[in-house]
Amino acid sequence: MTETANQETSDDEFRQGLKRGQVFVSWRLLRSIGNSKAAKLTILIPLIGYLILLNDTVIKHLELSEEVFGAPSGATLTKLLIIYCGLVFVAVASTVFVARCPLEVKRYASSEEYVAGEERFMSERAIGIMQNRLKIGDEIARKDDTGYRELQNSMRPADDPDIRWRRLRDFIRIQMNLYFEMLDRSRLVARWATAICYAVGIGLLLVPSAMVFWQVMSVLVHRVGIG
Repeated sequence: MTETANQETSDDEFRQGLKRGQVFVSWRLLRSIGNSKAAKLTILIPLIGYLILLNDTVIKHLELSEEVFGAPSGATLTKLLIIYCGLVFVAVASTVFVARCPLEVKRYASSEEYVAGEERFMSERAIGIMQNRLKIGDEIARKDDTGYRELQNSMRPADDPDIRWRRLRDFIRIQMNLYFEMLDRSRLVARWATAICYAVGIGLLLVPSAMVFWQVMSVLVHRVGIG
């Protein structure tokens, strides 16, 4: 009974340590934007936006600010250019995300969902590939994998087939958890490039909105003051 309790405590402590490999900018954080249809559609923006910006007829129809706010016509074109640049940054980020984000992280929002969704489809070959990748993975993955292997090897061999099967199942689940966490923090340069481009792009897209909001508020305040 004591041995079982100690084993459960060790397993719990180890599972709590699985999250320590998380990073500030992870693929999981970026997937909420990268998996959205809006972000995927922006990949076409550089070409479509370029054609629009070169179309004088379209520009003339879009220059409405001069009539509404009395602003110079160039102000509208400036806003269009800012929006275009913002969308280009988002498009670059989306392209990098599609090309470099691990498939497992694209499909699942967490390691728990990954284990629940893929465990029943894991063949011996797939398990072997996963285990080999953990052995050659980053320092955190190697250390955690080695630690849990040592913990498993220190356990007293079980005669009951059900107990052996449960231990093997739990061991595979832990390795799948480790594997997902390792993928989530993989490809440092691509992760940060995606995050920076998304941040710059979204920031640029907010600029015209803020400008229009400020103009609308100015008009309202002016009219209220006159009234």
